[in-house]
Amino acid sequence: MYPSVLPDQLAAYLQHKMPDAREIEVSQLWRIPGGASRETWSFEAAWSEDGAADQPRSAGIVHVKKAAAGFEVWFGLLTPKNTPAPVVGVLAKEIRRILSEPGIPERFEVLGFTVVGSTPAEFDALIKKEVQRWPKLIRELGIQSGN
Repeated sequence: MYPSVLPDQLAAYLQHKMPDAREIEVSQLWRIPGGASRETWSFEAAWSEDGAADQPRSAGIVHVKKAAAGFEVWFGLLTPKNTPAPVVGVLAKEIRRILSEPGIPERFEVLGFTVVGSTPAEFDALIKKEVQRWPKLIRELGIQSGN
């Protein structure tokens, strides 16, 4: 089961990214196990666009290369490049402590998020993986800027 706010959050995100879209409907949500954030979701979305024929358009992870185009949203704290390792370690430890306090994970879950609290090395690995992944995926799918 997914958080009840997730379809609305996805529709709002898509609306933000596609200003001409209207009547965005998100459906067919399912969790993809093994995602880096432990919460990777696949979904289908349908919408109409202003100025286009009344034919609704649709997109979804399932329709794009069998879930190969799945995405997840993550948030993290970055420090300036030359921040001393001991300072980064203290910040990371305190952030993980705060995120694990009673009630905090549940407050994020209500918003549709899952608290991970990774180490600096794990977060660095995630960023490096994403930096490698997206340009290749964009080329494979033929995604182009609307500008």
